[in-house]
Order: sequence, then structure tokens, then C-alpha cells
Amino acid sequence: MGGHHRAQDSAESYGSELRIFLTIAILAFLGNVPDGSKHPITLLTSCPPGLFNQVAKNIQKAFLLGEDGNRDGKWTIHMSTEKQPKSFYIQQVVVLPEGVPAFSAYAFDRHGNPLDLLFRDQTKQVVVLDLGYSAASSMFIDRDQITHSDFHRNGYGGLKHFLHEPALTLLRATTGAHDLHPGMIDLWLRQWTVNQDNRTVRVQGQPIILDDLFMPLVHDYSQWVRTQLVQPALAQGAQRILVTGGGWHLALEPVMRHLAWKQILIPRMLPIHIPRPHYHQLNAYGGLTWLAMQRRQSHDRV
Repeated sequence: MGGHHRAQDSAESYGSELRIFLTIAILAFLGNVPDGSKHPITLLTSCPPGLFNQVAKNIQKAFLLGEDGNRDGKWTIHMSTEKQPKSFYIQQVVVLPEGVPAFSAYAFDRHGNPLDLLFRDQTKQVVVLDLGYSAASSMFIDRDQITHSDFHRNGYGGLKHFLHEPALTLLRATTGAHDLHPGMIDLWLRQWTVNQDNRTVRVQGQPIILDDLFMPLVHDYSQWVRTQLVQPALAQGAQRILVTGGGWHLALEPVMRHLAWKQILIPRMLPIHIPRPHYHQLNAYGGLTWLAMQRRQSHDRV
């Protein structure tokens, strides 16, 4: 698969050869997804709500077209660890706006049965606040419909803007290491959040204390999330906030100093018998619960 490079979040990237290749590679890497024409696959994927009307049909058409353009949904890949190539047949493609799957992660179990957690106490409207790498977004969802009623995306509000780019600029200026790249900042940020014992790195021979680098940036980021996303959402009528996206690993604790716990839902509040995905996994896991809910409702109507 070839093709030109496209920006990760551009409309043109959805349904691109690169995204198709990565999807098929994941199917092959999992090892437990049966291949061959006798095992057609239903693929559930998502895209930013602001691009949904523009790209959803393109995504479906691209996957269903197949590698030879025969509209058979056939995609073949040969993994270096396998003796023979595998051919996967995509029979159906379901595209959801990001946020809807995250909502479903809190709303349904793996069998599609509704959970009481979400709309207890007569809650009528919730907001999904997604703190991603490139952007932050809010999606308002009403009790009686699992479609977004209002959506706002802020390209200024991503982790990239508040943490990665400022840290990169600061380190280049103070160490002269102009070959630093965002991937290194991301690695150190992950190290800083999970490893309490190793909070110093060396750049150009200089020790960099990660606490000193990241804590002021996280403070500014959390303040922005609280004042520009959380408070406006509550003021607009949202009665509960559903968190999703990796940014909450950093922002949750500072934001919760100003909120009541009854105003927010996080994965560890899910019932004990329900899987508790990490913040960045909620859209993926919620896609499965959404699909299970759809199939259960279809079965009930028969």
C-alpha cells in the first residue's frame, strides 16, 4: 500500500490507504481473528464528530472496495512472523462519531444491557469530554437518544498544544538539543506519569527533572480544562460529565478539587463485573458495547 502522507486528523486521512493498512495489520497481529471468505468481518470504527458527515461514507466505501477495487472487501497482508499471507473480508463497516462509543462504555455492558450508573437520579443530559492529543471536544447527549445533540471541538485544547510543544520548545532553548522531537517528549511524559522512581532524564548531558518540566504545564492544562470545558458544560445544562481521552490521566485530580464526585463518571466507577478500560481506551471498548446494544435491540424487535 502506498499513497501520499496525510495529516493524521485531516478529512482526507479517514479511509486512506494508511489507515486501512493499519487496521488490517491489527487484525492480523491479534491472531484470533479468523481470515478467509467464510469469515466475513463487521468493522466498527469512529471519526471526529465534526468530520462525521463528511467522511463516514468515504470510510465505508474505502474498506468495502477491497484491495483490487472489486468491491469484495478483501484485504491481504503478509506478516513477517507468518509463513502465509492472510486475507480478511470486510463485509460491513459501521462508523460512529467519537464520543458515542465512550458514552456507550458507561451506558451498556458487554451484552448490550443498560447500566443504571449513567442516568440515575433522573439525569437528563450528560456531556462527554474527550481530552485527546490533537484536540479537546465536548459532546452533549440526551437521555433518550444516543446521538450527539451538540458538539464542540477545540483544536487549541489538545495535549500537543499544552504539554508536548511547550516542553519541546523549552528543552530546545535550554539545552540546545534541536534534534529533540515530540515522540521523545511523549515518552518522558508517560514515564513521568507511571514511574515514581525515575523522574530525571539527560539531554545533551544535562539532567532534566521531569517534575520541574511537566508540573507547571499540567497545572495550566488542568486550569484550561476546568474553566473552558467543565464549567461551561455544567452551565449549559449537563448534569454529569463522562470523561474519555488520555488527557484525563493528568487533568482529573486537579479538576476534581473543584467538582463534586456525583457530577462526573470515570471508568473505575463502573460496576465491578464490568471491564474498566483506561481513559484512552473508552471509545474502543464502548464501540463493542454499542454494537452489542444494537444487536440486542434488533433481536428484541424480531
